Amino acid sequence: EGLAHAHERGIVHRDLKPANVLLTDDGLPLLLDFNLAEDVKARGGAERASIGGTLPYMSPEHIDAFSGAGPRTVDARTDLFSLGVILFELLTGRHPYPIHKKKVREAIPAMVADRRRPPPSLRDLNPAVSPATASIIRKCLAGNPDERYQKAEHLREDLNRQLSGQPLRHAGNPSRREHFKKWAKRHPRLASSGTVAAVAMLLLLSVGAGAVYSRERAHDLQAHAQFVDHGRAFDDAQLFFDDRNQSRARLSESLDQLRGVLARYGINEVNSDEWLADDAVRRLPAGERDRLRGDIGETFYLMAEVALLQASAEPLSPERERFLGDAERWHASAERLAADRVPRALRSQGETLAAWKEGRQELPRSTDFEIATMNAPRDLYLLGARFTQNGEHARSREFLEKATQLDPHNFSAWFVRGTMHLALSQPELAVAAFTGCLALRDDFAPAWLNRGRAFSALRFHKLAVPDYDRAIELKPDWSEAYIQRAQARAALGDAINAEADYTMALNTGGAPVRVYFLRADARRRLGRAKEADADRTAGMKLTPNDELSWIGRAEMRVASNPTGALEDVEQALKLNPFSVFGFQMKAHILAERLKKPEEAITVLDRGVKLHPDHVPLRAGRGVLLARAGKHTAAIRDAREALRRDSRPPNLYQVGCIYALTAASHPEDKPEAIALLWAGLKTGFGMDFVDTDTDLDGLRKDRSFREMLADAKALEAARKKK
Repeated sequence: EGLAHAHERGIVHRDLKPANVLLTDDGLPLLLDFNLAEDVKARGGAERASIGGTLPYMSPEHIDAFSGAGPRTVDARTDLFSLGVILFELLTGRHPYPIHKKKVREAIPAMVADRRRPPPSLRDLNPAVSPATASIIRKCLAGNPDERYQKAEHLREDLNRQLSGQPLRHAGNPSRREHFKKWAKRHPRLASSGTVAAVAMLLLLSVGAGAVYSRERAHDLQAHAQFVDHGRAFDDAQLFFDDRNQSRARLSESLDQLRGVLARYGINEVNSDEWLADDAVRRLPAGERDRLRGDIGETFYLMAEVALLQASAEPLSPERERFLGDAERWHASAERLAADRVPRALRSQGETLAAWKEGRQELPRSTDFEIATMNAPRDLYLLGARFTQNGEHARSREFLEKATQLDPHNFSAWFVRGTMHLALSQPELAVAAFTGCLALRDDFAPAWLNRGRAFSALRFHKLAVPDYDRAIELKPDWSEAYIQRAQARAALGDAINAEADYTMALNTGGAPVRVYFLRADARRRLGRAKEADADRTAGMKLTPNDELSWIGRAEMRVASNPTGALEDVEQALKLNPFSVFGFQMKAHILAERLKKPEEAITVLDRGVKLHPDHVPLRAGRGVLLARAGKHTAAIRDAREALRRDSRPPNLYQVGCIYALTAASHPEDKPEAIALLWAGLKTGFGMDFVDTDTDLDGLRKDRSFREMLADAKALEAARKKK
């Protein structure tokens, strides 16, 4: 109606696309952004200076005008083509024409040729679309403007006639069956029992055929619905690649989800393809059958990945051999079903399995690939996810960025890319990646939670809180969302609501024990010491059942009972052998409380091997190596840490490494002072720089004292503001 209104007044929009349609709160669609519109009444004989538009939604004559291959003017019928593209997308979930990856000038001839041909069948892509509706869209997308609707008013009329059960006036009515249904809807009396009885004999012969058709149609629709449900379950099952959750329980949960994807089509885990002949598969269009086969193959690939992670977490034992046997069997199924779809990822997984069979004790690093030659989005995504899973976040970045560039609709790739950016301390890029997730699916609570975490890492706590609100709205019993919101509110100075959120987390019923310790801290800040002590006592009486609660309990008693705290951390590492927090806490207890720095270095060696891009682990090891007088190894860690992170906390810690090595290598002193200044001038470290024993070797140095005085002056000026 809006388009008809504009056209009646001589206005051609020329940039119709989904982004220019706004839905109001009550569901009314509004047509926006007439920036590129042209008033044909004022056109006269002059050519437009710029034809404008958005290529994927342009008609063929509009693309010709854009490229200079045709007249520089287009009429209202180009808007009807663009609207047809939008309607096609709404009804099928995909664009009607191929998206060409070439440069614009190279792609234009192919785009015009695509649009001159008849569009794909709507009903093949979505059997729920009626023949008349498909006819309306097909007429909008006619390559020849003369064969399209000639006016927006004509399209509006046909849409209204379709909605009211009347025959179309301007497009064909291809289905007699639909035509009769419309007639019966308009003439209920003539379609009543008396009339039906009169024609019953004439229809009797067609009843059998009609029943068969209806039954077959119902089965086709059921097969399509099952395929759609499969797609959502498949997307959800891939998200174990969120590398923060590699505990044994989480891996088992992920395996159950992946098995659930197989169960939808009755697929067992033996080497059999009988499911391909099942009715629910056979009835799918060829394109959907191929995609389903690839999805199932990729599911087996992911199951093999989980099994390899389970094996890497086990000591040499029959349990490890069982996991490796599962991985080998599932990898074979993946190769059989998805070899053409993800060849590089499967090859990498096969090399890992071969390494295990050779008796290597550690999960090997992934092999090299020439990314410039790779153009399969799924392959790029799985390889990037594999690197991330192995802790090689920096290496995964290029793969995941290219995967989302080639296939911006890959929800899982955006999600894993977001977790990769968080792991690399790149919260601004994580925000962008999780926003991409939410553009594709705004009902997925973990994406809201993780974007909130990214905002919090940027100290944009006011932006983080609404994201946590949305996560809680979607999953009201999710204790982690309440915990994250509490921490954001505490950072905003809202201690009262932070304490209330911890209480809400405990009321979910499945809250981890650490919430008692977190609420104890919040209550102590509010001056409610007795309640804080009660929470601490309650938490200490309970047995944690998750990694972070064991670590939280260790923090509670590390000062009074470091040996007991170490036992708590060991329990955390049993639950999650990949725990970054576990490695950090264990090394801290060994080095600072039990005075066993060599053992602490061994712990950090393991942590850095599993998480080579985690800067605090590497910089922490550098400090211990420097204290031990191992100059070469300490400086190597310092340089690697700086290469990965240039933020103030890391600058300060690496400055401490150089401050320690300067005792035996005076040439390191200028670097130490420069790095410490880079951190301190931002305010980081000012609360403990005077008591940090790692800096004792510099305190008599004049340059250090002058630098520290300058940093304190800056801090004082900040506080005055």
